[in-house]
Amino acid sequence: MKCDGITFDSAAEARRYEALRLLEAAGAIRDLRVHTRWTLRIRDCRICVYECDFEYWTRDGEQVVEDVKGFRTREYKIKRELMRALYDINICELQA
Repeated sequence: MKCDGITFDSAAEARRYEALRLLEAAGAIRDLRVHTRWTLRIRDCRICVYECDFEYWTRDGEQVVEDVKGFRTREYKIKRELMRALYDINICELQA
């Protein structure tokens, strides 16, 4: 599904994008980014890459990383834990 020229994996993800765009327009969030990628490394070893659905900042300056999930795969669960361990980022999961 496409919205604003961006391809989303699901209709639920596209709907969330539209909702976040409205929140950004209202000033509730800022700097909305789509499909941000993090390289997950331990020492000099590249383990994998995690790509979130959305990243933005709240009015209070808190970074939020979101993923719209229909199902949590084993791979996703590992990447979620690596994000927490390496970047101290807790991914906000939304059910599709």
